[in-house]
Amino acid sequence: MFLVEQRRNKQDKTSSDYDVTDQIKKKTESTNSTEFNYQVQMASESKRQSGVDRISELPDAVLCHIFSFLPTIYAMWTTVLSRRWNNLWTSLPNLSFDNKDFPTNHTMSPIQSFKHFMSAVEGALSLHCLSDIRKFCLSISVEHFSVEDLSRINSLIYSAIRHNVVEMNLSFWAEDYMKDPFILPQSLFMCTTLEDLKVFSDFNTCAPTTTGNLPSLKVLHVSVLWSDENAPESFFQNCPVLEDLTIAGSICFHDIDYINITAHALKRLRISLRCYHEYYDSWYTFFINAPNMEYFDLKEDAFSNYIFKNTKSLVKAKVHFLDEIQYQDEMGAFYDKDPGFANRATVLLAGISNVEYLSLDNQPHCLEVCYVPALDNLTKLKLVLHDCYHWELLTELLIRSPKLKYLVLEHIHTNVDNKYPEQSESRWNPPDFVPICLLSRLKTIKIRGFKGKRDEMEVAQYLLKNSDVLNEMAIYTGDLQCTKEEFIEEFGMFQRGSKACKVLFS
Repeated sequence: MFLVEQRRNKQDKTSSDYDVTDQIKKKTESTNSTEFNYQVQMASESKRQSGVDRISELPDAVLCHIFSFLPTIYAMWTTVLSRRWNNLWTSLPNLSFDNKDFPTNHTMSPIQSFKHFMSAVEGALSLHCLSDIRKFCLSISVEHFSVEDLSRINSLIYSAIRHNVVEMNLSFWAEDYMKDPFILPQSLFMCTTLEDLKVFSDFNTCAPTTTGNLPSLKVLHVSVLWSDENAPESFFQNCPVLEDLTIAGSICFHDIDYINITAHALKRLRISLRCYHEYYDSWYTFFINAPNMEYFDLKEDAFSNYIFKNTKSLVKAKVHFLDEIQYQDEMGAFYDKDPGFANRATVLLAGISNVEYLSLDNQPHCLEVCYVPALDNLTKLKLVLHDCYHWELLTELLIRSPKLKYLVLEHIHTNVDNKYPEQSESRWNPPDFVPICLLSRLKTIKIRGFKGKRDEMEVAQYLLKNSDVLNEMAIYTGDLQCTKEEFIEEFGMFQRGSKACKVLFS
């Protein structure tokens, strides 16, 4: 702030002497805020017409709204542009600090620059004149966090909490390995006004042993390195109105093998975890008791046990079977290292079988047809297949989904075709009878990543011929094995079960 005052004294000019809008444009070249750019554009147009600085005549509330789209450090810089804007930034309801936005001095070491940034944030919070802060964002990327650094970070969090913060985003990234866990402050987990909390870090970040109560928290996203010191439930065990929960990051438990997710108000649950390879033989169990959950999204490479107590409200589910649990022998055949995968997959799919929308991202031969339960309520299905198309799974899903109306097939091609050409063509064997959904329900089919291989053509031909009430089939092509004209000509000869069906190519 001393530098700001010194610069203002050297430029003893009134606000009308400045080309304000040009100065703001230079300061915000990296800002992608459409609304901010629109305000500047309108002010520029007005000034060209009248030669008067219109932007400084705007009410404080409007200026603060414009500044709220900027990183807070940029908003602080605007004080050099006009005395009229002297302390407007101290009334901003949203504060966002990122040490990457902070100007660096080549004479300073990275440690000195970081300490300078921390002092600026501390000063900004102490000068903030509003009693309440709506949103507080703090993002820090450094080589290493010292004990003193972590203590200062906790003090900043406490300062934001004192301003009755409603939304808080915390991101901490360290280049060096952090041996000791970072324990977030007790005050964070006793904040009565906090409704939205997001915590991201690439090291062990923990909730305190006694977490207190978060009576207003509705959204919680935590992506950290999970270990025995910070089991996921420690973050949300006292959140009575929690509706949206994301558990992500890397997992390396030694002593923990059971994670309890009990949240009666929870509506949306996302789990995205990666295990260290040396822990692949240690399967964890997630017990999920969320009777009001409507949406479930799972992405995990080691694929733990998932037990659901009550999923009567579940409408939409996405399950991504990652390829890290797949192995290849010398002949290129895929196999599952863990024989218990079949049991875990069966229990998971049975737990979410009442959904209306299901997305399955299936690696080669990862999910076998015997795991598929009856999907009596399913109306929308997205099936992502990788290289080895595994058409038996599609057949089984069609048979077990009598109410299916909307089908998306997506092919993701890698280099398996080139490395193992004998596996590049998977045979399509039509079912012994036409599934009920094709005869009376299926209205829309979309096929993405279509290359025109023989098995792909056979599947599309079968669906087009046997879907009696189909309205549209859309084909999104990739690298076709023939010319586009030849492909469209061959496809146009396919018999259509529905006279009203339109075939679209993109």
